[in-house]
Amino acid sequence: ATFEGTPTGPADSARLVEKDLVPWLREYDGFRGVLVLIGEEKHRVITLWDTPQGEASSRPARLAMHDSVSAVVGMSLVDYEVYDVPALDVVGTELRT
Repeated sequence: ATFEGTPTGPADSARLVEKDLVPWLREYDGFRGVLVLIGEEKHRVITLWDTPQGEASSRPARLAMHDSVSAVVGMSLVDYEVYDVPALDVVGTELRT
């Protein structure tokens, strides 16, 4: 999900994701992680899922959550895309297939 706007504070946005969004996402089957990318003008939240079905089944609730959370931090959702991850190499993690 891509957001635009000036957040009330990048640290506040990261805390909100860590404190509120991540525990909520962990309730969904197949959720595997989240990345928060904060740029100068655009910001992204990338969620990682075991399967396309897990992502798709949680999508309506996540889009509604994006709307409410982005309003709280002073941003707006401008784009939402779904990608496959054919390779992942992160120090300290292993790719699960």
